[in-house]
Amino acid sequence: MRKIVREEGYITVYAVTLLSLVFLLGSVAVGLAAQHRKIALRALSLTQAYYIAEAGIEKVLADPGWLNTLPVDRDGTFEGDYYDSATYLSNQNYAGGSLTVKAVRKPPVNGHNLYRIYATGRYGNTTRVLKVEAQVPLTSFDQGILAGGNVAISGFSSVNSNVQSGGHLNNTCTMINGNASALGDITIENMGRITGNASSGNNATVSLSSIEGDLKAARDVTTLGTIASYTNIGGGVRAGRNASINFSYVRGSVVAKNSVSTSFSIVEGSSYIDPNLVVQPPAIPGVADLSSYRSWFEEMADQKYTGDRSFYTTDLQPLQGLTFIDGKVNIRGEYSGQGTIVATGKITVNNDLKPRDSSRDLIILISLNDDLEIKGNAQGLFYAGKNIVINSLSDEVKGALLAKQNITITSSTFTFESSMLARQPAGSTGPVKITRWEEKY
Repeated sequence: MRKIVREEGYITVYAVTLLSLVFLLGSVAVGLAAQHRKIALRALSLTQAYYIAEAGIEKVLADPGWLNTLPVDRDGTFEGDYYDSATYLSNQNYAGGSLTVKAVRKPPVNGHNLYRIYATGRYGNTTRVLKVEAQVPLTSFDQGILAGGNVAISGFSSVNSNVQSGGHLNNTCTMINGNASALGDITIENMGRITGNASSGNNATVSLSSIEGDLKAARDVTTLGTIASYTNIGGGVRAGRNASINFSYVRGSVVAKNSVSTSFSIVEGSSYIDPNLVVQPPAIPGVADLSSYRSWFEEMADQKYTGDRSFYTTDLQPLQGLTFIDGKVNIRGEYSGQGTIVATGKITVNNDLKPRDSSRDLIILISLNDDLEIKGNAQGLFYAGKNIVINSLSDEVKGALLAKQNITITSSTFTFESSMLARQPAGSTGPVKITRWEEKY
């Protein structure tokens, strides 16, 4: 007789085992899903933090007015400059996270301003830091008066600005209320006056004039006066070769590498030879050649014209964006708004050119390949691919002057207006070139 085996107990065991296995698999699936969600959220946070940091880079590069206020930092590495940088934004709320942006300005390179920018984006518990090096054409206008070639100021002019020349600097019967620097010769004559320091990369000659600060030259220094009218040097004199002081009054010391002579002069300090003396030429920034960006200006222009064009008050209200003219420009009148006019030919300011509101409005005039001439009262930022000429019809010019070649000021007053820099529109003077892009961590 066959024995009947009861299987109810086995079925229960099978069911419990199966349910346990299903529960275990379900728990693993839930855990994996939670883990994947956590990873996805972190990846989202990392991406969002990166985008926030990237937005910080774009924000500061779009604000040349702030970048132009930074002093030039001549030391430090790409990594170490983070600790020397100035803060542009600090923990500002942005896109659900926060943003901190810092920047440092380095010495110009090949006619370009060089900036190192550090942007920190935070989102949730994640942080991304970007390190960027950017070059901007040296048209920031923060130098006041800067010429790649010579600077000549004469005819009882008055200049309220530092003056820098990549060639020679000649001041005849003019007051420069600031410092004067040139890679070539400096000549101050016929009652010329400099309220700051004068520095030459070659020879310096001061005749019947005065310098309230120091006078130094990489080669020879010569001062000349008369028994009735001494030349005055308010500081000291340093010459990389020879110093010849004649009918002069020097309140500091006179030091030269090869020889020192003081004829009919008063030197309050010491006069001596220092065979180890080295006088370095002044550091003069290069001026960018904006003509190389012609295609960029033409492509980015909001308005484009072919042929010579004149602008009057009705054409300048409001002044907006970038206007490109393939030709010459004659301009005068009252303008409002903020904008840039770029021409391939000569730009002539034929009469007064003034803003309606000097605290808000700004015009930038750029002649890519030719001269820029000002014949009246004018306010703005001015660049010439060749020469800038301000003649005796100009009562007063305010703003900044940049010329690839020479700057000439005759019987006029020029005042550097640093407040205009903060109103300079982003990208108004050429493209920004990113030369390095890294993530700090």
